Amino acid sequence: MPENTNDAGNQTETGGGQQTVNAESFEAWLEAQPEEVRALYDAHIQRLKGALNSEREMRSRLEKQLKRIAKGEEIPDAVRQQIEELTTKLSAASRRAAFMAKATEHGAMYPDLLYAAVAEKLQDDADLSDPTLWEGLRKKYPPLFRPASGVVSNGDAGAGGDEPPAPKKSFDDVIRKLARG
Repeated sequence: MPENTNDAGNQTETGGGQQTVNAESFEAWLEAQPEEVRALYDAHIQRLKGALNSEREMRSRLEKQLKRIAKGEEIPDAVRQQIEELTTKLSAASRRAAFMAKATEHGAMYPDLLYAAVAEKLQDDADLSDPTLWEGLRKKYPPLFRPASGVVSNGDAGAGGDEPPAPKKSFDDVIRKLARG
């Protein structure tokens, strides 16, 4: 491969379209470049430094803001609003879960429907362990609860109570009776 010497006295090798520079340092190589290349390089470096500085400033502002938030000094309005919304949703979900658990304990077959029926009327500080609350709900919404303990459901309640059901006559019975005479 042929060897060439550039303006700075550094050797370069050319071959196959590739060029390798054996400069002592990048700064020495840059000094050997034409003024247009150095101006482009300087402009590019200035943009990179500006971007780096703006990122550092933003990080510094966020760090200070987080420190103030951690100390409780300052919370931006948007963040405060999001925190309040999440707190409200969490509180509602906790209330609903506690209601569902207690409703199931008190015999509700459809605790989700029961909650939907009473959610607006139920106070935030309602005592869910109060038996009178559940007795009132059982009286107001009886289809949503299992029958009270001690009440046994009779599967054939329409058959006449405790008596066995009357034998049913079929068409075969009519034919047999006519055949006998």
